[in-house]
This record gives sequence, C-alpha cells and structure tokens, in this order.
Amino acid sequence: MVFGKGIGAGGELGFIAGHSSFGFLSLNGYYHFAHHGVTRKLDPFVTGGYTLAFDPLVVLGPRNASNGVNIGFGLSYWFLRHLGVRTEFRDIVIPGNSPGVNSWGIRGGIAFR
Repeated sequence: MVFGKGIGAGGELGFIAGHSSFGFLSLNGYYHFAHHGVTRKLDPFVTGGYTLAFDPLVVLGPRNASNGVNIGFGLSYWFLRHLGVRTEFRDIVIPGNSPGVNSWGIRGGIAFR
C-alpha cells in the first residue's frame, strides 16, 4: 500500500525451502521512486524492514523463532493503470550464535494498485 509521495508499507508471510528451511513474517516500508504520476509504466522501489523467522513445523515459541531484518529493491512494470508485473531482489538476515541465516531471493509476480 502506497500512502503518498512514494512512501508505502506492506507485509508478507512466506516459506524458504532448502538446507535450512524456515518460515518468515516480514513487515516492510517501501519507497517508490516513480511517485510523480500514476500513469508511469516503470516503477522502481527500495524496501526494508523487520523479519520474524520460525520453524514452520513447530508451534511458535521463544526457542524456535528469531528476529532479523530484510532489505531489497525491485521494479514494477504497469501494463494497465491497475495491473502489472513485479520483480524484486530481497536479502533476509537473521543473526545468530552460529553464522546465522542470510538468504537471498529473486522474486516475481503480478502487481495491483
């Protein structure tokens, strides 16, 4: 959701599968560079915020959840005024006693506004 002047907020719930699989909940702030008109086709943005990582196979509790951050950037291309496609790079960092978790992801999808 963009509030005005390119500033927005959003949230997501997801899952990363791999060697160290985990679920995550992220709450983010966004800044959209192309906020000077709703008719712009290209809409680059940066994002960052809080991430809670957890073991999706165990009920949430203090021992199986960790706090972290995420940062990223992306680009939306608007085919129509309210419909487009979006691509994004995101880095999720969960510090820990051992090396911690640092997951990079390239994401894509359909965008609505």
